[in-house]
Amino acid sequence: MRNNLYRATTWLMILVFPASMLMADVNSVMLQSKGKVTVNGKAAAKSTAVFAGDAVRTADESFASISTKGSTALLLANSEAKFSSQAVELTAGRAAVTTSNGMKAKAGKLTIAPAIDVNTSFQVTLNQGKVEVVALEGKVSVSDGKQTILLEKGEQLAAASTGMEDVPVAKNSIAAGALIALIAAIAAASAAVAIATTRDKQDTSPSTF
Repeated sequence: MRNNLYRATTWLMILVFPASMLMADVNSVMLQSKGKVTVNGKAAAKSTAVFAGDAVRTADESFASISTKGSTALLLANSEAKFSSQAVELTAGRAAVTTSNGMKAKAGKLTIAPAIDVNTSFQVTLNQGKVEVVALEGKVSVSDGKQTILLEKGEQLAAASTGMEDVPVAKNSIAAGALIALIAAIAAASAAVAIATTRDKQDTSPSTF
């Protein structure tokens, strides 16, 4: 069942955020959003280009997603991050990454990335100086530049955002039910963005009558 949920999430992200939506400028990516989302403090359209270094923030019950070739990064509610074509820098809240070509996430001094170049999915949470990483699919690498810890599917890690030597690292496995619920919640958020974007396009399209 977990594999089916993961496959469904992956295909949903691919269908919702196709590669054709990317801008020609390699320094920009297309942002899709649902709810109250801002880019550099200004309200974002449901679909808009963001550039490396732009700060994206989501409010309650709001989500934002970018898609590049082989990768999707989803910013969950009450979160803030900076996106680029191959990385998401989380500054607060939660983000989920699904990638087949090595997209990374950064939180404080930690870098989270696929350990090998296969389909990989993980969630990163940054809250009050604490980073939590959950490997949803595949093997995930967590590094602070001095040491690296590998997570297998279903494992999670908690560490200080300032580095893994500052505070003892906690690593453990999560219950199967909790993993399924987490994957389902991410899929639901992705679907919410898709619905909001589709409705916006329909509302702004000229009438054919």
